[in-house]
Amino acid sequence: MPGPAPHLRLVPIILLTACAGSDTYTRVESVRSPLLGPFESYTSPADVRRSLPAQLPWRLVTDSRLPPGDPRPAYDWLTVSLAGYADLDRTGELVLTFFNDRLASTTFYPDDPEGYMARLGISALRYDTGAEVRRPPFTLIRAATDYHGRRFVSWEDERLRRQADRWIMRFS
Repeated sequence: MPGPAPHLRLVPIILLTACAGSDTYTRVESVRSPLLGPFESYTSPADVRRSLPAQLPWRLVTDSRLPPGDPRPAYDWLTVSLAGYADLDRTGELVLTFFNDRLASTTFYPDDPEGYMARLGISALRYDTGAEVRRPPFTLIRAATDYHGRRFVSWEDERLRRQADRWIMRFS
Protein backbone atom coordinates (compact mmCIF):
# COMPACT_ATOMS: atom_id res chain seq x y z
CA MET A 1 0.00 0.00 0.00
CA PRO A 2 1.56 3.31 -1.04
CA GLY A 3 2.14 6.11 1.51
CA PRO A 4 0.52 9.51 1.38
CA ALA A 5 1.14 11.75 -1.57
CA PRO A 6 4.45 13.69 -1.18
CA HIS A 7 2.68 17.04 -0.74
CA LEU A 8 0.63 15.63 2.17
CA ARG A 9 3.76 14.55 4.06
CA LEU A 10 4.52 18.23 4.69
CA VAL A 11 1.26 18.92 6.50
CA PRO A 12 2.34 17.50 9.89
CA ILE A 13 5.60 19.44 9.73
CA ILE A 14 3.81 22.67 8.91
CA LEU A 15 1.26 22.06 11.66
CA LEU A 16 3.98 21.30 14.21
CA THR A 17 5.78 24.50 13.30
CA ALA A 18 2.57 26.51 13.58
CA CYS A 19 1.68 24.92 16.92
CA ALA A 20 5.14 25.55 18.32
CA GLY A 21 4.65 29.18 17.39
CA SER A 22 7.02 31.57 15.77
CA ASP A 23 7.42 33.48 19.02
CA THR A 24 11.13 33.74 19.71
CA TYR A 25 10.55 35.76 22.89
CA THR A 26 13.29 38.15 21.79
CA ARG A 27 11.88 39.82 18.68
CA VAL A 28 11.91 43.62 18.69
CA GLU A 29 8.69 44.97 17.27
CA SER A 30 8.85 47.91 14.88
CA VAL A 31 5.90 49.62 16.58
CA ARG A 32 6.95 50.70 20.04
CA SER A 33 4.60 51.96 22.71
CA PRO A 34 5.21 55.03 24.88
CA LEU A 35 6.05 54.43 28.52
CA LEU A 36 7.02 57.07 31.09
CA GLY A 37 8.45 60.29 29.66
CA PRO A 38 10.90 59.68 26.81
CA PHE A 39 10.96 55.90 27.20
CA GLU A 40 9.48 53.47 24.67
CA SER A 41 8.94 49.75 24.92
CA TYR A 42 11.38 47.39 23.19
CA THR A 43 14.37 49.68 23.90
CA SER A 44 17.51 47.79 24.95
CA PRO A 45 19.08 48.32 28.39
CA ALA A 46 22.20 49.78 26.72
CA ASP A 47 20.14 52.31 24.72
CA VAL A 48 18.13 53.30 27.80
CA ARG A 49 21.30 53.74 29.85
CA ARG A 50 22.89 55.92 27.15
CA SER A 51 19.80 58.17 27.14
CA LEU A 52 19.97 58.88 30.88
CA PRO A 53 21.95 61.63 32.58
CA ALA A 54 25.30 60.25 33.78
CA GLN A 55 24.67 61.38 37.37
CA LEU A 56 21.65 59.08 37.81
CA PRO A 57 22.79 55.94 39.63
CA TRP A 58 21.82 52.71 37.78
CA ARG A 59 21.19 50.27 40.64
CA LEU A 60 20.64 46.62 39.77
CA VAL A 61 17.55 45.19 41.50
CA THR A 62 17.27 41.82 39.74
CA ASP A 63 19.04 40.05 36.91
CA SER A 64 17.28 36.72 36.43
CA ARG A 65 18.37 34.46 33.59
CA LEU A 66 17.87 30.82 32.67
CA PRO A 67 20.88 28.63 33.44
CA PRO A 68 23.38 27.99 30.62
CA GLY A 69 22.30 25.08 28.45
CA ASP A 70 18.60 25.38 29.34
CA PRO A 71 16.78 24.25 26.18
CA ARG A 72 13.82 26.59 26.68
CA PRO A 73 13.56 29.93 24.87
CA ALA A 74 15.01 32.98 26.61
CA TYR A 75 13.26 34.16 29.76
CA ASP A 76 15.49 36.89 31.16
CA TRP A 77 14.39 39.69 33.47
CA LEU A 78 16.47 42.72 34.33
CA THR A 79 15.19 45.31 36.78
CA VAL A 80 17.05 48.49 37.62
CA SER A 81 16.26 51.42 39.87
CA LEU A 82 17.12 55.08 39.35
CA ALA A 83 16.91 57.23 42.47
CA GLY A 84 16.33 60.95 42.00
CA TYR A 85 14.65 60.64 38.61
CA ALA A 86 12.41 63.60 37.68
CA ASP A 87 9.17 63.45 35.69
CA LEU A 88 6.70 66.32 35.35
CA ASP A 89 8.88 68.37 37.72
CA ARG A 90 8.46 65.76 40.46
CA THR A 91 11.29 63.57 41.71
CA GLY A 92 11.18 59.97 42.79
CA GLU A 93 12.45 56.50 42.09
CA LEU A 94 12.13 55.11 38.57
CA VAL A 95 12.16 51.34 38.15
CA LEU A 96 12.81 49.97 34.67
CA THR A 97 11.96 46.36 33.84
CA PHE A 98 13.36 44.58 30.79
CA PHE A 99 12.08 41.25 29.44
CA ASN A 100 14.67 39.54 27.24
CA ASP A 101 16.61 42.79 26.83
CA ARG A 102 13.55 44.83 25.80
CA LEU A 103 12.07 47.57 27.98
CA ALA A 104 8.72 46.17 29.08
CA SER A 105 7.64 48.60 31.82
CA THR A 106 8.49 51.74 33.73
CA THR A 107 7.32 52.31 37.29
CA PHE A 108 7.60 55.68 38.99
CA TYR A 109 7.46 56.09 42.78
CA PRO A 110 7.07 59.86 43.20
CA ASP A 111 8.30 61.54 46.37
CA ASP A 112 5.03 63.54 46.32
CA PRO A 113 2.40 61.04 45.10
CA GLU A 114 -0.57 63.42 45.18
CA GLY A 115 1.32 66.25 43.50
CA TYR A 116 2.54 63.88 40.83
CA MET A 117 -0.93 62.53 40.18
CA ALA A 118 -2.25 66.07 39.79
CA ARG A 119 0.54 66.83 37.29
CA LEU A 120 -0.06 63.58 35.42
CA GLY A 121 -3.60 64.71 34.73
CA ILE A 122 -5.23 61.35 34.02
CA SER A 123 -8.51 61.68 35.90
CA ALA A 124 -9.35 57.97 35.71
CA LEU A 125 -6.22 57.03 37.66
CA ARG A 126 -6.19 56.91 41.44
CA TYR A 127 -3.87 55.02 43.74
CA ASP A 128 -6.71 53.35 45.64
CA THR A 129 -9.00 52.09 42.85
CA GLY A 130 -6.87 49.77 40.76
CA ALA A 131 -8.15 51.54 37.64
CA GLU A 132 -6.22 51.12 34.41
CA VAL A 133 -5.96 53.40 31.40
CA ARG A 134 -4.97 52.23 27.93
CA ARG A 135 -3.03 54.48 25.59
CA PRO A 136 -2.33 53.64 21.95
CA PRO A 137 -0.83 51.66 20.64
CA PHE A 138 -0.18 49.12 23.47
CA THR A 139 0.40 50.97 26.75
CA LEU A 140 -1.40 50.09 29.97
CA ILE A 141 -1.08 52.69 32.74
CA ARG A 142 -1.88 51.85 36.38
CA ALA A 143 -1.67 53.68 39.69
CA ALA A 144 -1.51 51.64 42.87
CA THR A 145 0.14 51.15 46.25
CA ASP A 146 2.76 48.43 46.69
CA TYR A 147 3.09 46.04 49.63
CA HIS A 148 5.38 48.53 51.40
CA GLY A 149 2.66 51.19 51.22
CA ARG A 150 4.49 53.15 48.50
CA ARG A 151 2.37 54.74 45.78
CA PHE A 152 3.42 54.35 42.17
CA VAL A 153 2.34 54.78 38.58
CA SER A 154 3.38 52.17 36.01
CA TRP A 155 3.40 52.06 32.23
CA GLU A 156 3.57 48.64 30.58
CA ASP A 157 3.56 47.37 27.02
CA GLU A 158 0.75 44.81 27.00
CA ARG A 159 2.37 42.79 24.22
CA LEU A 160 5.44 42.04 26.30
CA ARG A 161 3.31 41.13 29.33
CA ARG A 162 1.26 38.72 27.21
CA GLN A 163 4.45 37.26 25.76
CA ALA A 164 5.89 36.64 29.24
CA ASP A 165 2.59 35.06 30.29
CA ARG A 166 2.66 32.77 27.21
CA TRP A 167 6.19 31.70 28.08
CA ILE A 168 5.07 30.74 31.58
CA MET A 169 2.08 28.78 30.25
CA ARG A 170 4.23 26.88 27.73
CA PHE A 171 7.55 26.33 29.49
CA SER A 172 7.28 26.60 33.26
